Amino acid sequence: MIQQGWGTGKTHYWKNELFPFIKTKHALFPCYITLYGVQSIEDVSARILHGLRQNVYLKPGLDPLEVDQFVETKSIFLCFDDLERASLDFGDILGYVNLYVEHKHIKTLFLCNEDPILSDSSRGKSYLASKEKVIGKTIDYIQSPNDALTNMIIQLDNIDYQKFLFKNIDRMIELFNLEKRGKLNGINLRTIKQAIYDFQVVYKESDLIEETTEDSMMLDNMFLLTLLLTNEIKQAKDISSKILLGETQIMDQSDMLFKSKDDIDTFLFQDLLKYVGLSSFKGSIYYYQSLGIYSVTGSFNLNDLLRDIKTLKETVNLSRFKATPEYLLLYRFWYLSDADFIDTIKIVMSRVASGKCRIGDYVNLYSLFTDFVQKGISPELVNMDAEFKNGINLAITNTENIKDFKLDRLNSLTDSNNKDFVEYIKPLIEMKQYQDQERTAHEWTDMIQNDPNLFVEKLYEYKDTPVFKY
Repeated sequence: MIQQGWGTGKTHYWKNELFPFIKTKHALFPCYITLYGVQSIEDVSARILHGLRQNVYLKPGLDPLEVDQFVETKSIFLCFDDLERASLDFGDILGYVNLYVEHKHIKTLFLCNEDPILSDSSRGKSYLASKEKVIGKTIDYIQSPNDALTNMIIQLDNIDYQKFLFKNIDRMIELFNLEKRGKLNGINLRTIKQAIYDFQVVYKESDLIEETTEDSMMLDNMFLLTLLLTNEIKQAKDISSKILLGETQIMDQSDMLFKSKDDIDTFLFQDLLKYVGLSSFKGSIYYYQSLGIYSVTGSFNLNDLLRDIKTLKETVNLSRFKATPEYLLLYRFWYLSDADFIDTIKIVMSRVASGKCRIGDYVNLYSLFTDFVQKGISPELVNMDAEFKNGINLAITNTENIKDFKLDRLNSLTDSNNKDFVEYIKPLIEMKQYQDQERTAHEWTDMIQNDPNLFVEKLYEYKDTPVFKY
C-alpha cells in the first residue's frame, strides 16, 4: 500500500511513474481500478473486470476470478485506488481482493489515504483487523512538492506559461506546505493543478493585462488569488455566494481591525485574510471580482477584469501598499542583505518610536522582533518595550478613525510573543474611543443649541454616537 493524504500526487505517481515502469521494465499488465463509491462485492468485481480488460481480452460477464483461464496471472498487476472513498465495509473489500492475492498470486497495490478511515472508529477497527492479514507493506508517499509541481508544469504546451509558473513555484510550494508548518490546511496538488489549468485562460491575455496594470507583478497576484479561491471553493460549500458578492478591492490585514462584523461575515475577509501573513502575499490580497466569478462559474470576461484593474488603480490608495520599511521586515526580510537588514531595523524602530506605523503593524512587528531576540538575530532589540509603548500611544492618538477600530479583531494577530503587548494596547484604544465619542457628543449638543440647521445636516454622520451616555 502507498499511503498519503488526498491531492498529494499518489495517482499521478502511479500513472506517470509506476505504470510505465511496471509495463516496460517488468513486462507486466498494470490494471488501474478505482473503488470510489463501491457499495457491494458485485461492484468491486465489476470494477476489477473493467480494469483487467484494459490489458487483457476477456468476454463480457466473466467472473474476474476466472481470469487465470485466459492469461498467466503472474503477469498481472492490480492497482486499487480510492479505498477510503468506498461505501462498502473495508474488511469485505480487503477480504475479496485477498482472493486474487493469495489464490491467484496476482501482484496488488493499494493507493490510499488512511486518515479518514482511521478517524471513523467503527470502520477503522474493521479496516485495521483486515489490513493486518492482507497488506504486506505500507509505504508513506513522500514526494518533493518541487518535483511534483515541475512534472505538472512541463506537461503544459505553452512555454511562456511554463516560465510564468516556474517563476511562481516557490509561492505554490509555500501554500502546499502550510499544513506541515501548522498554520493552515495546505493546498493540495490536485487543487493547484486545477488552478493552473483554469488560469491559462487569463494568462492568454497577459500582454494586455500587464499593459493595463503597468505592473508585471499583478499577474502573479491574480494567479495566487485564483489558487486561494479554488482552494476555498473546494473546502467550503457555502463560499460561492460570498465570492459572487465580493467587490474588487485590496484586502489588508490591518484593515480587518476596522471592518464591521457584517463586512467580515458577508464577504471574504475571514476566508482570505488568513493568508495575508504569508510571504507570497506581502500583507495584502488584491481581490478581483471578475476572477471570483470565473472561479465559481468558469466564465471569464476580459473586459470585466480590465474594469476591475481600473477600479483598483482609481479608487484605492495604492501608495500605502508600497514597500515601507516595516513591510520589508514583516514580509520580505529574508531577501535583505545583512547590512540592509540591520539598517532597516534601525529605520523601523525609529518609525515605531515616533508613532508612524499602523496599529496592526505594531502588533506584528512586536511579535517578529521578539522572535529575533529569542533566536539571537537582533539582541539589541531586547529593550524595545519602551519605544513600542511610546510609539503605540502616539499612533493611537493620531489615528483619526479610531472609533471604527474593532478590539476583538486584535485576537487574530495575537500570539505568545505579543500577547502582553496586545493587553497593554487594548485599554489605550478603549480610552481614545471614549474620549473621541465624548468630544463628538459635546459637539452635537452644542449644535442643537447654537446651530440647529447644521445639526440636521450632521445627523446621519453622528447617528452612531451614544450622546446621552456622555
